[in-house]
Amino acid sequence: MPTERFSRVLVVEDNQAELQLLCDILQGEGFQVLGCGSATEALERIKERSFGVAIVDLRLPDLSGTQLLEKIRGYDEQVRVIIYTGAASYDSIKEALLDYSRAGRSPEPLEPVDVQSVLVQTVANLEASIRQQQATIEVGAMPTVLGDQTQLVQLFQNLIGNAVKFRRDVDPVVRVAAKPADDFWQFSVEDNGIGIAREHFGSLFQAFQQLHGRDYPGAGIGLAVCKKIIERHGGRIWLDSVVGQRTTFFFTLRRTKVD
Repeated sequence: MPTERFSRVLVVEDNQAELQLLCDILQGEGFQVLGCGSATEALERIKERSFGVAIVDLRLPDLSGTQLLEKIRGYDEQVRVIIYTGAASYDSIKEALLDYSRAGRSPEPLEPVDVQSVLVQTVANLEASIRQQQATIEVGAMPTVLGDQTQLVQLFQNLIGNAVKFRRDVDPVVRVAAKPADDFWQFSVEDNGIGIAREHFGSLFQAFQQLHGRDYPGAGIGLAVCKKIIERHGGRIWLDSVVGQRTTFFFTLRRTKVD
């Protein structure tokens, strides 16, 4: 479930079908959602109650999304505002929300999955970003685990993608390793990026968290998706980080009976 502040979401979209779809997805995940068809209506609602998140179409008929953002923050500067522009950006927001919705309840059974093949697919999916950032991905020996291959690709793609994105002024290096831990395999995804302050560790896996401001695009949902995937697989996820030096995400996945 989302935390109290971020459980209240304002969605502003003048296309009623698209507005309804976003609201339905969010409500299905336990968010308190208010949909508005115009900036004028949204501003009236902001005066009446507080929201943790506002998802806003840039091209509204009465105000632009950026103008609405400024007015919203005039009432509450802590609101997390996500602005999308056009069909492609709307689809990106919609798919991120659908990923979050599906992460904890995929219909696919858990079965033996070769993590080496998962990482081959993951790196292929991220090839453009890896090349652009001149990143190096180092992968150690990988086991077979009990899992859902599609979700495990998404898990590693979110973690490695973040490691490449949140870089310092040096070429990114990402190291993926695994070691046995009782009935589980413990994985680590370590980077040499900008790091995360310890006071943010507790909230990092909640939806709509974005710690690094507007310099990095995204809805702040990726790590929340990772947590739901791991929980569906019966494991746990945590991290260690040093600001300005590195971040390592750790998580566990169940071993197969033949390990």
